[in-house]
Amino acid sequence: MPQPTSDSTAEAQVSSSKPSPNSPAWLNIPCFSVPRAREFYASVFGWSFFSPPGTSSESFHPFKITDSVVMGALMKSDDAEGVRGTEKGKEGGIVVYLMVEDVNATLKRVVEKGGKVKQGKRVEGEHTELGSFWDTEGNVKSDDAEGVRGTEKGKEGGIVVYLMVEDVNATLKRVVEKGGKVKQGKRVEGEHTELGSFWDTEGNVVGILKWLF
Repeated sequence: MPQPTSDSTAEAQVSSSKPSPNSPAWLNIPCFSVPRAREFYASVFGWSFFSPPGTSSESFHPFKITDSVVMGALMKSDDAEGVRGTEKGKEGGIVVYLMVEDVNATLKRVVEKGGKVKQGKRVEGEHTELGSFWDTEGNVKSDDAEGVRGTEKGKEGGIVVYLMVEDVNATLKRVVEKGGKVKQGKRVEGEHTELGSFWDTEGNVVGILKWLF
């Protein structure tokens, strides 16, 4: 079972990593309860959590994924847009941030290619520029009512993040032990991929996969 590392270790990892342009860089995971979600992800996946100065770990708690440049944060949100979990009878929604070289230029291309700007460029702290958009599918993973929750259906879209694991069944077992629910048990796709998915403690849908080579 993976084990979480210390705050100091996580901060050292963060300072030495930066994703390449146009690759996933950050995951915002909305939560009803940040401590509950922190215990879930630390126990099931061994993610490292750290607390930046001046922030409350009860409402915002960043994490570093072991052996990856991808980072993210658990963020408390009580509204229907931020958390669309089991308590509200809807799917949860993880927001994926992509590293880009120019936020405004990227948002311009989004609009030119049929997407819509959700939030224009804003500056956060001293080192970060952010923006967000709906893609042409309203932020999409599949073409059914559960997978697509975009503008045509009047709801937020949802990208499903798949995490690489060593054992799909063992991971799903830990998910259940720590308060999550299995959405889809292990299945084999093609000759080289095992897949599964689950709801975390906050109602967010997360996928897991293992490559068989």
